[in-house]
Amino acid sequence: MLASRNPRKEHGTAEFWSFWDDLKERAGRKITNEKIARNGLAFAGAVSVCYVAVRIVQGVQNYVVSAY
Repeated sequence: MLASRNPRKEHGTAEFWSFWDDLKERAGRKITNEKIARNGLAFAGAVSVCYVAVRIVQGVQNYVVSAY
């Protein structure tokens, strides 16, 4: 009975690792340097827009305080 259980355990482990290797291979094919660069530039652009918006709000607040 013990001998019949071992092949199932080894087979289950082999299935998991083959699945993991297949998943890594698929992920590697889908993520390219071009996509990474595009996402990085989009993030940098979003941060820049937020920074400019904060500076505009601060300038308006300073103008309102000095005008008051």
